[in-house]
Amino acid sequence: MNFEIIVIDPPWAFDDTLKKMKSPTKRSAASQYATMSPQQICNMKVEQLANPEGCLVALWTPSTMTIHGLEALKAWGFTFKQEFIWVKIKKNALQTETDMNKMTRIGLGRIFRQVHEKVLIGTRNKVPGKS
Repeated sequence: MNFEIIVIDPPWAFDDTLKKMKSPTKRSAASQYATMSPQQICNMKVEQLANPEGCLVALWTPSTMTIHGLEALKAWGFTFKQEFIWVKIKKNALQTETDMNKMTRIGLGRIFRQVHEKVLIGTRNKVPGKS
């Protein structure tokens, strides 16, 4: 079975523990679920799922892992085309706020806190739905 569009949100492993925290709270990805190293993600057989005539892949990638996401696309035989940015907003924000700064939901970050997640878009052969 193969697909013209593949969406992948892998469980990226990266050092996201908060070393300065004194409480026993575990906030790293690995403390919540099983993660995969960038090399394990690159080794996934995504190319076997892709329609040989043409396929688009959307790879959710933490901003700190952009280089590894690009490497994964290449390992799977896809050419990077663009990013898709999802800006996170607070629940019911569109009903209660008009100021975008008050609407966004700020998450954690390494150097800067993030209000978005991104998806790397790659293609292989003919883009599905494009003539």
